[in-house]
Amino acid sequence: MTTVLSRPSSAPTPPSGQPSTLAPRGGVLGPSIATAIAVLLTSWSLAPLVDTGGWLGATMLVVLVVTVVGGVATWARVPVFLIPILQALALFSALVGRFVPDAPLGIVPSPDALTSLRATLADGMTSVDQFAPPIPLSEGVSAVIALGLGCVAIVVFVLSVNLRMPVAAGAGLVAVYVVPSLVLDDGSPWWAFTAVALGWMVLLVSDERVGLVTWGRLLRRADTSGPRSPLAGLSSGAFRLGGLAVVVSILLPILVPSLADAVLGRSDTGSGAPGTGGAGPLGAVGLDPFVSLRRDLVSQPDTVVLHYTTTATTPTYLPTVVLEDYANERWQARAFSTDGSAQVQDGLPVSPSTVPSATATVRHYTMTVDALVNKYLPVPEGLTSLSSLPGDWFIDGGSGTIFAGPGTSTRGASWQADAVEGTPSPAQLQAAQAVTAPDNEAARNASVVPPALATTAQQVTAGKTTNYERALALQQWFLDNFTYSTDVKSDQSASYLEQFLNDRKGYCQQFAATMALMARSLGIPARVVVGYTQGSLSSDSHTWVVKAKDAHAWPELSFPGLGWVRFEPTPRGAAQGGTVSIPTYATPGVVPTGTPSSQPSSSSSSTGPGGKLGTLTERENRGAVPFDGPAVDTATTPDQWRLRGLVALVLVVLAGLAVPAVRRLLRRRRRLSATAGVEDAWDELRDTARDLGLPWSDSLTPRQAVASVITRERLQGKVAEAATRVGRTTERARYAPTPPSTQGLSEDVSAVRTALLDRVDRPTRIRALLLPASLRRRPPE
Repeated sequence: MTTVLSRPSSAPTPPSGQPSTLAPRGGVLGPSIATAIAVLLTSWSLAPLVDTGGWLGATMLVVLVVTVVGGVATWARVPVFLIPILQALALFSALVGRFVPDAPLGIVPSPDALTSLRATLADGMTSVDQFAPPIPLSEGVSAVIALGLGCVAIVVFVLSVNLRMPVAAGAGLVAVYVVPSLVLDDGSPWWAFTAVALGWMVLLVSDERVGLVTWGRLLRRADTSGPRSPLAGLSSGAFRLGGLAVVVSILLPILVPSLADAVLGRSDTGSGAPGTGGAGPLGAVGLDPFVSLRRDLVSQPDTVVLHYTTTATTPTYLPTVVLEDYANERWQARAFSTDGSAQVQDGLPVSPSTVPSATATVRHYTMTVDALVNKYLPVPEGLTSLSSLPGDWFIDGGSGTIFAGPGTSTRGASWQADAVEGTPSPAQLQAAQAVTAPDNEAARNASVVPPALATTAQQVTAGKTTNYERALALQQWFLDNFTYSTDVKSDQSASYLEQFLNDRKGYCQQFAATMALMARSLGIPARVVVGYTQGSLSSDSHTWVVKAKDAHAWPELSFPGLGWVRFEPTPRGAAQGGTVSIPTYATPGVVPTGTPSSQPSSSSSSTGPGGKLGTLTERENRGAVPFDGPAVDTATTPDQWRLRGLVALVLVVLAGLAVPAVRRLLRRRRRLSATAGVEDAWDELRDTARDLGLPWSDSLTPRQAVASVITRERLQGKVAEAATRVGRTTERARYAPTPPSTQGLSEDVSAVRTALLDRVDRPTRIRALLLPASLRRRPPE
């Protein structure tokens, strides 16, 4: 349904009698509601970033408070520059009322209340930096999302309602959509963009509606007498403008990717230099304890997260957090608490059991963070002591994980660490448990293992008599039968692990999670450790550099008297990743053939997170092989996606260019068909002239219009006669009592059209073909 309006002869005066320079009060409610709807629709694009939707309630509260306060202030004629200030005060009052339980009157943003709110927001930002999406929901995360969308609501309200700039207001909505587009592995889902586009359309339509009501009474098409009444009200103008803005927002990042990278702070190459302490071009990196490592491995592989120097010839892995619990089809860390955990202090051994023996070799590490923002501390295996560590750090006695207290993270930190060099020998591992006798805990762990994994574990380890032999059989089965690839979905649910067994490709997350579960199904206590490999030696041959692509997950199995022992099931991949080393005790053919000693050496014991003590293994034989990183020819690179997007864009543009030409061709065929009338032929001649840019006035009679064309274009002979016949036939059809014959009329029009095309240059013909002016609506004369 369309509408028209009549422009008043003088400047409009709002019904309220206020001067025309002020917006009418009747134009506040609709745009305010439209703003709230648009922002809330756009907020759904953030849903894939959080594991639950519990954040939506706080966001709705904040957005509604901001729009209501802005709407009331606008209705009350508050100066425009004061409206965002009032909205900001209302925003913080809403946040205080929602997230600070002891604020004065429940909503007053007093200094103490703002301090408490700041701490909540800081915790939320730490979670955002630390976890890969979907991040676990917390009060801090909800507060961060609510604050961000509340600020977006203020910007959108001022631009759309106060300044009447809905197109510019849409940029705020697109800014929200950009966030998940950048951080999600597969980009934002299609419905997220649809929600943003709908929100933008709501702003555009609401603004046009207000503008039309301001200028006059909306009339229905039935109220007008002409067949060509221009559209108004909810007209195509809003949708044209909205469609253009949406297309620009899609095409600009594809056409100018370097501009998008510069604006968004992304970079494909380079990293922070060791020792600079900077975050590098890709910004902060957080290691997700839930093993969603693909983002670091693929999206920002060359960001330097930390660097260190050491007296060790070959440094150890850097375990960060231990995942012991497998519940709800997910490996996860225990809930660490400062209550009951020992605080790490300078020079204090992490655990009494880690005091090295007199014969043990202790290596020293000096570690400095570049771009790592994490609440878990990377430390070398065999850790015995820490010093010079800023902030409050605690150690979990069960897992050995070192975690930060409130307000502390690894951002910009540096510390000293001592670690014992050594691993258990194959003979010790073989003797640690000659025959498996699952205890209650192992049986309980086995009950949650997916049946497909348990069955496969039994088949792979058939005939093995010790846990050590079973562990080696599992590791070798992965190394021999699987390939490394990051071109898989980041998931560790039972269904995906079973799919992993069928597809036989994945990256460290799937390998570590699957082997640990298979070991548990055999009665072997197992866990997953997340951290970093030792990294790579820099060009100065003194500093080791650890990058985001060195993020790694590996399984550890428990052996009596030896503690947790690392195994490496991840097969060799391409040479673009980090350095992953297979311990000498886990290499093929190391199982001793003789009778093992009855008890392990007392010098071997567990340490820290994933640590092993002892001096019986020579580290010189441990080779570092690069493989835990993006595999070549498996994952689609950003450049490949851009090339595909560019090809798709070219096809879309070509198709768009062809649409007017096809429409014009179909219209011409209909007008010149055997069943067409005289007016159709006349319209075709008129539109041909207009497409070619020739003057044409509908105020002239057909005979006058034809004569003007003949004189101006110097038509002669049969072409002039054909044009004259078309004019005379049209006049007889309009004014003569008897309809004229249409025989030969189509041929006459075609002849004149061909002659006119021959008289213009090639650019004019191309413009007439691709952008026919006759398709554009013309105002009535």
